[in-house]
Amino acid sequence: MPIRMQRPMVRPANLSIARTSPKRTDAHYGSAEHAEWAEKVKKRDGYRCVDPDCKGPHYPCQKVYADHIVEVKDGGAKFDVDNGITRCASSHTSKTNRERARRQRGEVGQNKTTQQRDACGPLVSHPRERSGEGESNP
Repeated sequence: MPIRMQRPMVRPANLSIARTSPKRTDAHYGSAEHAEWAEKVKKRDGYRCVDPDCKGPHYPCQKVYADHIVEVKDGGAKFDVDNGITRCASSHTSKTNRERARRQRGEVGQNKTTQQRDACGPLVSHPRERSGEGESNP
């Protein structure tokens, strides 16, 4: 007599019915004004990541993003160049996730990057260059 397998006690979940909602962005991100703002921010920052918290590798011709320091959802100015910073993809994703988590916890107020920028003045070079990393001492 062949051995019969016992049926599972719990029916497997149908994961195909769990759908994530599509990403919704504010209309201003597709506007000509936003494109102009983003270009001004990237040009000011030399088309490179200037996030003081970024530890990732950077290379010439790397894709960068103009990002709001204080997010529009948190009351930041949409088209104020002083509310913008150029970030690489990993830095942009990290900051976005950090701010989303902060909002979900119900925290309000300025983020860490804003406080650093206010204390340090305008960010014009990469943090590694400001710290003197890579320079040789005679």
